[in-house]
Amino acid sequence: MQQGYDLIGDIHGCGETLIKLLEQMGYSKKNGVYQHPKRKALFLGDIVDRGPHIRLACHVVRDMVDGGYADIVMGNHEYNLVTYLTEAPPGIRQPYLRPHTPRNTFIVEQTLEQFANYPHEFNEFLDWFLTIPLFREYENFRVVHACWDLDMIPEYLERYGTNLIRKDMLAESVQTDSFLYQFPAGAGWAPAGWSHHHLERWHGAQVLPCEILGDGPAALSGCGVPAGPTAG
Repeated sequence: MQQGYDLIGDIHGCGETLIKLLEQMGYSKKNGVYQHPKRKALFLGDIVDRGPHIRLACHVVRDMVDGGYADIVMGNHEYNLVTYLTEAPPGIRQPYLRPHTPRNTFIVEQTLEQFANYPHEFNEFLDWFLTIPLFREYENFRVVHACWDLDMIPEYLERYGTNLIRKDMLAESVQTDSFLYQFPAGAGWAPAGWSHHHLERWHGAQVLPCEILGDGPAALSGCGVPAGPTAG
């Protein structure tokens, strides 16, 4: 039987809303981890920032991924958070890879505040974010947070031999004359003309319209599996 997937978009710290969505789609918590008897969640990134329950969202998602009940791709907010907190090496004329401008600081403010009393835990999540692939390719579909570029992704794999952005690649990713900066990871994930989430469908993969739970995550169900119930 073909594996079914539930694609879940930007959570942005809406941890309680995510749990509600999972439960309405037939997931239940067993041994501390949300799981489905037949399907697997596929998170499209942007777990952090904005919402009131960022720590909860991170724990739910990571536990599912580590338990084998979900896959994930990195969102620009995970990338931006990591670079915001990574000191720049010599040769880059700023203290951190991502400048601490008022706008950039405002974006990560809620994440930093909600993890302020959990520094060890926060550092573990920062390390975990760098283990999340930028893109994934399955038998019947491909998924990325924003844009599947048919030229750049093969070149990325050829250059780096991985679908990750490793810690030693971060400095290159902020240099405007580098390949990594041109790649959606370095360029904000959304080149002109692309929608914020671009899922390329091929060989008959079915991706159904999403139902959005307020300001929280959106879910799609694909690969021939009917969409689970969602809240209006």
